Amino acid sequence: GTVGGPLTTADQIPAQNKDNTGNILSILIWNGSITPELCVSPAEVSPFVKVDDAYQTQRPSAVAGATGTPTDGTSAQWDPGFSGTGNAVGGEAFGNTANGNRVRAGQTASQLSNNSYGHNQPFQFASRAARWRNTFNSTEAVFGNRGPSYNGTTATSDVAPFPAAGWALHPTLPSGLNSYTLAIHGGRNTWEGNIGYNDSHVNFETRPDPAETTYRTTSTAAATATRADNLFVDENDENNGGSTTTSTEQVAILRNTNNLLRAWGKVAVTSAGGNTTATLSRWVD
Repeated sequence: GTVGGPLTTADQIPAQNKDNTGNILSILIWNGSITPELCVSPAEVSPFVKVDDAYQTQRPSAVAGATGTPTDGTSAQWDPGFSGTGNAVGGEAFGNTANGNRVRAGQTASQLSNNSYGHNQPFQFASRAARWRNTFNSTEAVFGNRGPSYNGTTATSDVAPFPAAGWALHPTLPSGLNSYTLAIHGGRNTWEGNIGYNDSHVNFETRPDPAETTYRTTSTAAATATRADNLFVDENDENNGGSTTTSTEQVAILRNTNNLLRAWGKVAVTSAGGNTTATLSRWVD
């Protein structure tokens, strides 16, 4: 095996538990589609983001201890030691065995990320999975520079309604006004970055909610029925139908289709009583 199976005996969807950023990018590296160097921005400023210069393309040692036979790496499909998330609010650090990124032999958990970017959720059970395909839609953000936290969100959740005063950097979270992401491009107090869309074009965006990228709200007033979509907020005033079977956070993760770009660490999907729920840890710095 490459990484372990279900995190708990109640987990019925072990394959989706492996859908974190580190595993996704590591498979691309393993198959020769990209290199470890491409996963780190040339403009990266965070001391917790480094190129994985020890990536192992044969018999990766990071599989040691994973559930499966054999455990010597001979049947590995990627190097699970590649880390997609770093030392951050709400993130899963490198070396945390629960998120599929394992410490290599001789290393300690250094909380490093080998990746600079955020991406759309790929989880098959969620509404956003439809955007993880070649839809050729020019307003569907897929991959790009990661972003900070905004007002209304919390240390553990990106779910928030549109604020009456508009989007502003979170005033108290370290990932808000002091986010590393603000120093990658543009001014120190505003986010700017490159975003790739589903029609394969890339824009250098100068605001987190590009005017061309919108979502429909539950408002019946024509003036507010459509708003610019913040790429780093899961707007819970989206007209998504709602649900009575899960919590507000799970409703947003499962049902919303607005753009949300993060690097994803631990993914825990469970199915019980006919309901599928998800616990996700995203990296925000």
